[in-house]
Amino acid sequence: MKRFEFRLSRVLEFRRQQADAERNRLQVFFNQLRGIEDERARLIDQLAESRDEATGSGTFLGALLAALSEFTRYVGSRTAQLDKDHRGLSVQIHEQRQKVVVADRRVTLLEKLKGRQQAAWLVEEEKELEALAADSFMAKLAAGRRAARAERHALAASGTSSLLR
Repeated sequence: MKRFEFRLSRVLEFRRQQADAERNRLQVFFNQLRGIEDERARLIDQLAESRDEATGSGTFLGALLAALSEFTRYVGSRTAQLDKDHRGLSVQIHEQRQKVVVADRRVTLLEKLKGRQQAAWLVEEEKELEALAADSFMAKLAAGRRAARAERHALAASGTSSLLR
């Protein structure tokens, strides 16, 4: 009896590696998205802090108001750019998710094929074992019959030899 061997095992391993690579790319996109969200939140927090400091001091200096106005414009333009990057990255994430689904389907298809082939191999192995067991039983039965026949023949021969004396 030979052991089970899936002929497409290398292909299956390659497909698993591809699926892992696609999942890793998706994780990179998620990390980038998280970075964008963190930067946006940090900018908004800094702007709120700056406004609180400016209004909390009680004195409104022209230079302070000008700096606050400039920082507000910077935060506005930067958050707009971050929002644009966020939308673009969201599209990439959606596309990458589709690639992960396709890669996972390819792996699943090969794994199911392997399972079906292994099940068929097990059935054949069981049939082979049953045939071997049947042959063994028949050989023991035939040997037992031959031994019984030989014993009867020996008894019969010894019985006739005692009659001849």
